[in-house]
Amino acid sequence: MLPKAPEGEKVWIQYEFPQPQTIRAVAIVRGGSGPFDGFMPPGGETGKVLEASDDGQTYRVVASIPKGGATEHTISFEPMTAKFFRITFKTLPPTLFPSDDFDLGSLDFRMPKPPTDYYIAELALHLELWWNPGPA
Repeated sequence: MLPKAPEGEKVWIQYEFPQPQTIRAVAIVRGGSGPFDGFMPPGGETGKVLEASDDGQTYRVVASIPKGGATEHTISFEPMTAKFFRITFKTLPPTLFPSDDFDLGSLDFRMPKPPTDYYIAELALHLELWWNPGPA
């Protein structure tokens, strides 16, 4: 469990290597999900990104982690070499439905409290290609 930051702020899990490493993919498996996670359409901002830094102070975005019903995402990208990598989790304002015109009260439904932690079952940086793409 990783405690969520206040809305608009972020928390992260950071990797620091003795020498720069070349990363080609990141895999994340969520350990828990909210009541509507399986119904949310893919796309849009999740607040979850992989960042890289040479000095541990200034970071650049390498890849965004998509949303959708899947609990596991593996994202490959152009190779990035850095000494520090971190996956950041920015707490976004809550959104349940794509339309603001939806009246949740009409369902006679009590909303559960939003989770206070991110549940992460697995997080891995991939240093090498794990498949053979074949001849070019």
